[in-house]
Amino acid sequence: MLPTSERKPDSETETHLTPSSSSAVTRYAWVGVSAVIVCFLAYQARDQQLDDAMIYLRYFRNFWAGDGLVYNEGVWFNGLSSPLFSYLMIALTGPFQNFILVATVLSGISMFGAVVALALAFGSSAIQRTIISITLASFGYFYNTFGLETSLFLFLIGSSFCAYRFKPNWLPIIAAFAFITRGEGMFLGFLILADIYRSRRIPSLSILVAFLISCTPLLVNWALYGQPLAETAGAKTGQGQSGLWGPGIPFFQTQYLVDWFFSGKSFAVVSLLLLATKGIFSSLEKLFMISIASFLITLATFYVIFYIPNYHWYYAPFFYVLLGLAALGVADTMENWVKRTTAKSFVSSGAIFSAAVVATYAALMVNIISLDKRQPFQPYVDIGKWLNEHTRPSSSVAMVEIGAVGWHSERTIIDILGLVNPYNAEYIGDLELHQWLTHYQPDYILTHTPRWPHEVSAETLLSLELYAKVQDFPFPGYELIKKNEDARDTEIAFIAEKIGQSQILLNEIVDAEGARPGYFEIKGHKLYAHAPSAFRITLPEASRSIDLMYSIDERAKGQHFGVCFAVSAIKETADSEIFNDCILPADQRTTRQARLQIEELEGDAELEFEISCMTECSYAWTSWDLIYIDLAK
Repeated sequence: MLPTSERKPDSETETHLTPSSSSAVTRYAWVGVSAVIVCFLAYQARDQQLDDAMIYLRYFRNFWAGDGLVYNEGVWFNGLSSPLFSYLMIALTGPFQNFILVATVLSGISMFGAVVALALAFGSSAIQRTIISITLASFGYFYNTFGLETSLFLFLIGSSFCAYRFKPNWLPIIAAFAFITRGEGMFLGFLILADIYRSRRIPSLSILVAFLISCTPLLVNWALYGQPLAETAGAKTGQGQSGLWGPGIPFFQTQYLVDWFFSGKSFAVVSLLLLATKGIFSSLEKLFMISIASFLITLATFYVIFYIPNYHWYYAPFFYVLLGLAALGVADTMENWVKRTTAKSFVSSGAIFSAAVVATYAALMVNIISLDKRQPFQPYVDIGKWLNEHTRPSSSVAMVEIGAVGWHSERTIIDILGLVNPYNAEYIGDLELHQWLTHYQPDYILTHTPRWPHEVSAETLLSLELYAKVQDFPFPGYELIKKNEDARDTEIAFIAEKIGQSQILLNEIVDAEGARPGYFEIKGHKLYAHAPSAFRITLPEASRSIDLMYSIDERAKGQHFGVCFAVSAIKETADSEIFNDCILPADQRTTRQARLQIEELEGDAELEFEISCMTECSYAWTSWDLIYIDLAK
């Protein structure tokens, strides 16, 4: 392949459009236009406080406060997924302590670089580069990733494409920088493999420098945190495997992207794909296109295999390349139209096709440009400030979305999802939604109302009266619960451990051989059942007691006709009932607790749990909750 400057034009029209023969204004006008667009839209995003971006910023604020590169003071846990972005932010926030502004400016500069890099890599004429740069710079989606390393990653991807085409010797170094920006940058190695396949010689010095760049963050992480890699990869994998981010493969759950960034119009996405297909058959070399496709396919395969959640910024490389190809296809069509159209052929099949392509492009642009000012998610900002004013500085708060609340509250934060705390991510991945309490017993827990599945532990703590609602918490849609003064941390940890043991039993109940026909469903730590129903479990040998909760569903309160809960020991001689209690329609207390002493039973004893109706079973929606075994020590 010849560089652009060495390729010969095949007509006078192409000669006129080739940068080497056009005026300086024509040659570089697209750079100025894209700079104006990026600056304006970056300015519109200046107040955005993306939740995950605020996690980064708290690390940097603690660093400059002298507490080290940590999220919580004294907890050396690496939640920084992008070393290069972190190093740049640390360097820039030293002299400029406005962390949010610095993150926005760095994202804006990186976005401008990403636009220019892809325009140079894909475009071979002024009009191609103009359309590519305007298309990329105008897509509102990219500005909704500001504050993260996304724009920097795109810039390095685009720079890798440029190096592949024009300066192969720089490709290993740029790919190394991409790798230390996001781990997925390793897949740019496919470009290097393609170069080797084409027998290009890359200097050993470039490879050595790339190796040193790649290793540096690993050594820094080892020195600071005792291990070379950030913990975020495992946390995100655990989140995806939990199934709590939607059924099936999370990466394919993309309807929200259409709603957020394509004006809710599916035809806009179809337009993008059609135009990108047109771009594939443009002037780009086949081997170059194969390298790009290899990178994207490998990246998508990684997200699919490891069940990475469908956070919107993970799709940036795909939108980046697809938009570049779509714009190239449009520009290529326009150039051919101008070059081949005459007065006689103005209304020809080719002209009609070209007009259709341009119309499709216009429809796409109308639906992806967003001039709205991007605001922070105000409830999280206000909750964080409220916590800062109404709780002690030494307080700890647990929640599932920690970024903005953690930034504004300045409290010790327990991330239930495990992005900045040890242990929790693995528990989420295994759907052990209470086990984080074996390590952490926070002073407060912030939840949504209705509660998200990740927050079921808060309901258990309230039911056991270990925590209580903060009555003066003034935020609709959210609930704050506080640990009671007489609640002991060891008691909370013990209960969480026992719930983990019972979870194994609960997961076997629905398909258990002894279950009689009825409705069964496990949600979190509860087994929902509609009376009449029954199931059996076999106890571990060392069992001495069972602590359980049983309840009428809140939606059926006062509407049922009386429901009875019973537990019987199944013996060869005769079954013996060891527990029975009924909840009447008029009863206000619809959730109850009981401890069953079973010391007189032999090991491997079988128990039957039964729900029956006093008269009829309408509205007999019930649940067995917190069934756990107290093992002998």
